[in-house]
Amino acid sequence: MEAIFGEAIALRQASPEVKVERAIASEMLLLALEYVHQDQAFSHLWQEKCWLERERNQLRQEKQRLEEERHELAWKKRAMESSKFWQLRKQWFKLKRWLRFTQEEEI
Repeated sequence: MEAIFGEAIALRQASPEVKVERAIASEMLLLALEYVHQDQAFSHLWQEKCWLERERNQLRQEKQRLEEERHELAWKKRAMESSKFWQLRKQWFKLKRWLRFTQEEEI
């Protein structure tokens, strides 16, 4: 064990003293801080992008559901308007207008 410590001490004494330039150290610190800031900004933007994608997918699903509902309602309306009852109803309102029992206009 003493041999290892002795070797470490000898190596430490043999290696030259490292000098740190304040300007370079300051510049490196500023670069590191800028990197951290950019990394945080990127992380925030990524989270925002993921949230927006989820919202877009939900809106697409809602739009698709509404379109399906609209098609179903349009089909029901066409079926209703083609029924005998509806045809009779239309004739009744036409007769009421002709006899001037109502001021309603045809829809």
